[in-house]
Amino acid sequence: LSVTAFAINNGAATTTSQIVTLNNSCSGSPTEYMASENSNFNGANWQPYSSTPSFTLSASYGTKTVYFKVHDAEGESNVRIDNIEYLEPDLLPSVTSFSIENGASNTSDSIVTLNNTCTNSPTEYIASENASFSGANWQPYSTSPSFMLSAGYEIKTVYFKARNAHGESNVEQDDIGYSENHALDLPPIVSGTYGGYTTTPITDGVIDPYGDESTTWASDQSSSPHWIEIDFGENKTVRTVRIHWAYNSFRSSWMVSQQYHIQGWNGSSFVDIEIVNPSLADSTTGTVTGFSDVATSRMRIYQPANMGPADYPEIMWITELEILSQDHAAPDRIIDLDD
Repeated sequence: LSVTAFAINNGAATTTSQIVTLNNSCSGSPTEYMASENSNFNGANWQPYSSTPSFTLSASYGTKTVYFKVHDAEGESNVRIDNIEYLEPDLLPSVTSFSIENGASNTSDSIVTLNNTCTNSPTEYIASENASFSGANWQPYSTSPSFMLSAGYEIKTVYFKARNAHGESNVEQDDIGYSENHALDLPPIVSGTYGGYTTTPITDGVIDPYGDESTTWASDQSSSPHWIEIDFGENKTVRTVRIHWAYNSFRSSWMVSQQYHIQGWNGSSFVDIEIVNPSLADSTTGTVTGFSDVATSRMRIYQPANMGPADYPEIMWITELEILSQDHAAPDRIIDLDD
């Protein structure tokens, strides 16, 4: 008769619960076990054998050593021991919020921000697309660390936890659609451009709403419709459009349009896919619009006359246009506008 393996809570280093599990395996057929924090088992009693009995640690916090043995009709086994740190619950860090890119539904950038808040002053964090964190390393804690998504355009799930000197936090997760941006670096065709601005920022992949002429594009100022057209050169299947708005430092306001139409080319003209009425809540994250998959060779963002920002309705002003191949949802159908 022998205790071949013994671990408290499957070998965990710490616990915040006074009640733990004594995981064990034995050779032979034990009928009873005994466990104690005293090496001589003083005050302990034999209990019906179990491979996972519960055990109540003594009340004080700190390192606990538990001694374990079994017996049968022939006699007692060897004694095995294990240790665990019994911690006050309010000393461990807790991840109270976690999101990728502030909860964005999709991204075309492989490097994303892991926005998080934690209690009890964590010193390190670890993040991975693997739920077991295999291959990941602990990093100095940050409320907004960068994370590189794995290759492949698909929905990505990222797992996140933190730790301090007292132990590890809970694990939180979020997912985001990683999509190809079909507009990236393509030359936009526009209705007109404000003096001093160029169309380059529309599709250069740089999202900086505060850069004025260097990182944003503004249409000409007129009581006429404004638009941005992207020619893919071939049919592309798209499902999401995201517009990142510019910030007007002179007016101290975001330049979120009141309305625009997402349009696709059907071979002879542009037709509406969606009509969007953005919210000012989209100011910092951009306006994201998803729809059933559409196959088209050209797309246009069309802003009707005087439907620019409420305090500047005669213009259209953005820092980046993204035309993406997917969002979180699977398509109901693919609409080929050229058919």
